[in-house]
Order: sequence, then C-alpha cells, then structure tokens
Amino acid sequence: MTPLGLYLHKRKASKVEIYRKTNISENRIGQLWNNTSSRLYAEEFYLIVLAIDDDINEVAKEVFKELHLADIGNPKLPENGSQKKLTPLGRFLTTRINNNVILSKKTGIKEPRLSELFNDSNAGLLAKEVYLIALALKEEPGDVFLYLYQHLKLNTPEQQAVLKKQGAEKRGLRKKKN
Repeated sequence: MTPLGLYLHKRKASKVEIYRKTNISENRIGQLWNNTSSRLYAEEFYLIVLAIDDDINEVAKEVFKELHLADIGNPKLPENGSQKKLTPLGRFLTTRINNNVILSKKTGIKEPRLSELFNDSNAGLLAKEVYLIALALKEEPGDVFLYLYQHLKLNTPEQQAVLKKQGAEKRGLRKKKN
C-alpha cells in the first residue's frame, strides 16, 4: 500500500466517493492507493485532499514524511536567466528563488526537470515535487498547492449523482453478463 493509500485507509475514505467527487477513475485511485510505483500527480493529490475534506498541510506531512531536503549550506550563485513563457509553478518560483541550481540541490529534483516544470505545462508536476519545493522555500505545502490548483473544483452533488447512477448501471450490466 502507498503512503497515500495508508492515509486514506486510516481515514476510512471510499474510493467510489473520491471518484464521484473528483472524476479520477476508480482504477486510478486504486493504483494510487496500492501501487507504490504509481506517480501521484500534484493535481490528483490536491483533488483527493479536497474530496476527503482534510487539511492539505497535514495530509502532505503524513503522505510525504519520508521526503527530506538536502543540507547544502548557503551557496551564492548567479540569478536565473530569462525564462520563456512560464507555467504557474514557474511564475510562483521566479518570485521566490534566485537560482535553480540551489533548488535542485535542496530538493533532489534534477535541473532539467526543474526547467521542464518552469516552462512546460504538460510536464506532469508530481505531488512530491510540490511538497519538496514548498519545504525548500520554507512555505506551507498547502499554500503552494492552493496557488497552483485553486481553480480546480470538486464535482457538484448533481454530477456525483450522475456518476453514481452510471456506476450502478455498469455494475448491473456486468452482473447480467455473468
């Protein structure tokens, strides 16, 4: 079971309810719950925490408790060069850091990956990357997640009811086939 799975299990969270609220498929939720090689994307993490209505900082601290920053002292390096069109994370970081090299050394996120996260909106930002970056910046992880994903909303009760009905219909079809 993954750290997220252990947390959700401890909270007695329902995969079906998380699916209905987030539109993250039950299969994907199962992978995130059980498969330790599954990559937990930041957007998924944010939506799941919204769905279970927990404090994102507390969930992040529990789920990512094995992640730590490297102690690199206080190196002084030249500032970042000019950036292309920045992603929301890139915009967030440019106001808070003056060098990717330092951020890379602290977080363990390779410089090419950081560059990708700064400039490519399809880079697939991972939840653990957001968590490590927040720690490196001495920010609350929840504040960083909120900055990046405040536009995301859970499904309305009406949308959840439609998904519940669709799920019941699928289960009914499977029983008829058996």
